[in-house]
Amino acid sequence: AYAVFNCRGVVRIDFIYNEQSGHPFMLEINTVPGQSAASIVPQQVKAMGWSLKEFYSALIEECLL
Repeated sequence: AYAVFNCRGVVRIDFIYNEQSGHPFMLEINTVPGQSAASIVPQQVKAMGWSLKEFYSALIEECLL
């Protein structure tokens, strides 16, 4: 979905799984995903061993290429 919709940077794509059909369905693309400590992006950054400053610095550099 990220490539199909030509997304750039950080997005959160929400899916729901339909047990009857056995297929996932895309619900929405969040172009500004949550940034609180409880949100998934900061949690994933922390799991990578990065600080948010390091992450966003790398993201900005990538967008400027």
